Amino acid sequence: MTNIFDITAFGAVGDGATDNTAAIQAALDAAAECRGVVQVPPGNYMTGKLKLGKGVSLEGHSAWSFRSYGSSIFTLNTADTDCLLDITGAFGCAIRGMSLNGQGLGEGVHGVKLYWDQYNGGSEEDTPTIDDCRIGNFSGDAVHLEHIWCFSVRHSMLCFNEGAGLDI
Repeated sequence: MTNIFDITAFGAVGDGATDNTAAIQAALDAAAECRGVVQVPPGNYMTGKLKLGKGVSLEGHSAWSFRSYGSSIFTLNTADTDCLLDITGAFGCAIRGMSLNGQGLGEGVHGVKLYWDQYNGGSEEDTPTIDDCRIGNFSGDAVHLEHIWCFSVRHSMLCFNEGAGLDI
C-alpha cells in the first residue's frame, strides 16, 4: 500500500483550464486514510474548495517569486466558497511548496482557512504547517486561522490579498 498520492494519477490536469476539484479531493481523501502525502507536479490546477484531512501533507514545487506563482499552483475557479483550502480538523497537516491564487474572486474568500467557534474546538492542538508557499489574490485573507492552537507559517509570501496576509 502506498502513502504517496500524485494528483495526476487521480485525473488532475495542470493546464490552467480544466476543473480539477474532484480529482484533487479524491487524492486528498485517499491520503487522509493513511496520513499520506499528496504530490502536486508543476502545473496550474483550477479548483474549487478543497478539504485536507488529519495528518495529510500537500506538497508542490515552489519556484515562486514576487511576480510569479511558480510551479505547483492551485487557482480558485469559483466565487461561491469561503476558502480554497479548508484545514479545519486537519490536525498535523502540512502545506509545502504550493502557490494558491484566488484571482480576486468572491467576497471574503480566504486562501487557507481553519475555523473553530471556540478555542480547542477540535479537542486537540491543530498544529498545521505552511511552508515555502505563495498565497495571493484572495478577496479575504491569505491565511485565516480562527481559534487555533499551535501552528507554523514559515518562508512564505502572503501577498496581494484584500484581507490580511495572516489573520489569527
